Amino acid sequence: MRNVIIYGINWTNCYALQSIFKQKYPEKCVKTCNSLTALLHSLSDMPDAGLILALNPHEHVYLFHALQARLQNRKVLVVADRLYYIDRCVLQYFGVMDYVLKDELSCAIRSDREKLRLPEAWLRFCHRPQKKTVAA
Repeated sequence: MRNVIIYGINWTNCYALQSIFKQKYPEKCVKTCNSLTALLHSLSDMPDAGLILALNPHEHVYLFHALQARLQNRKVLVVADRLYYIDRCVLQYFGVMDYVLKDELSCAIRSDREKLRLPEAWLRFCHRPQKKTVAA
């Protein structure tokens, strides 16, 4: 995965995630989208890009439904304020298994770099091989 798309309603969260990602993985191209139109264009332009969604899943079921076909063969990571049981149900229904709480990423912006321990879901998203499309 060489490209990453970050989408969220709150632009401050998106740019904070972009900063963390660029600091840790400077070789990757990161595109931040703050509108649904920009997200759809980015998904079409970069079919191999991973997608980070900075949102609470239970508040955006319509978005997951609208993007369902585009999420099938794409690495997706959800970064949320909190995850309720219903959030996990929404993510499981749409096949998104990697999620991180925003607070878990605070270690990435702390000054003492020796203790840097990123969440496992973040590491899976960044380092796991891209899903391959199987021709039927």
